[in-house]
Amino acid sequence: MLLTGAQRAEIEKARAEKVEQARINAVSQLLATGMDVAQVAQILSFTVEEVISCPLVSFV
Repeated sequence: MLLTGAQRAEIEKARAEKVEQARINAVSQLLATGMDVAQVAQILSFTVEEVISCPLVSFV
């Protein structure tokens, strides 16, 4: 089955959203265990800035 450009774009958008949600979940879960931002960044191979900028994650 051949996909149109719009269909491919929609599939890619859905994939990117799933990846972003997985990133948010991973960061949130690791922070909930008591890890600090630097530890989470190291475990996930992210920069500290990527962890801090993760939406829905609050740093108190």
